[in-house]
Amino acid sequence: MNNNNQWFSKVAVWLVIALILFTVFKQFENRASPAGSQVLYSQFISDVQSGKVKRWRFNAAPANHQRLW
Repeated sequence: MNNNNQWFSKVAVWLVIALILFTVFKQFENRASPAGSQVLYSQFISDVQSGKVKRWRFNAAPANHQRLW
């Protein structure tokens, strides 16, 4: 019975470590491409054609359009 408790404890510790690492990496992933980031026109057209763009907003100032998807 004692071996089962030790095994469970080790697995639980590794699961907690994996969950923490997953959370940390997801946080960095979200910061890598914030909403409103600038994209090249050719990339924008490609994204529109592939259906990735749900909506967009264009401001009159040069190079100040925002990506909203």
